[in-house]
Amino acid sequence: MLKKEKIQKLTSERVGFSMVEIMVIVTLITILAGVGVIAFRGVQARARDAKRQTDLESIQTALEVYYQEHYSYPSSSEWDKVKNNGVSDDVLSVTLEPDYMNLVPIDPLQSDTANQGPCGGGRYGYVYWSDGTTYFLATYVEGANSSPCSSLAGWTACGGSPPSDCYGVQNP
Repeated sequence: MLKKEKIQKLTSERVGFSMVEIMVIVTLITILAGVGVIAFRGVQARARDAKRQTDLESIQTALEVYYQEHYSYPSSSEWDKVKNNGVSDDVLSVTLEPDYMNLVPIDPLQSDTANQGPCGGGRYGYVYWSDGTTYFLATYVEGANSSPCSSLAGWTACGGSPPSDCYGVQNP
């Protein structure tokens, strides 16, 4: 008889979670999900910035090979956006594809709006300027910048002071 009473007592007791316990668990899950989303966005931005740096260095290598063969860099009288509106009619695409690069890369977030260089215009995209003896390649970055455009020798665009979120390379 003792076993039957024990079984009845166990089955008559409360089963499941209280509303407070469920609310605490839901709150904790929401907080953890929010932290995860914020951290993931930061990782994505750093990955896009790393791709931008790698892309500009790849273009820089192709420009140096071009220079070795032609004794000058492709000239551009103004800041030229690489593949503006998805069209390969910019100086770099016309000159470097396919002999020096299969495809000139574009910024991971490149927009189709016009860009007047790192001083204004559309936000993301690679831009190029050259007088034939020197060149500048620049883009905006989303995070901390280890090589800002202000460190480039001979920089005269933007009134001599480019924005801090500009990354750039130039001929060595």
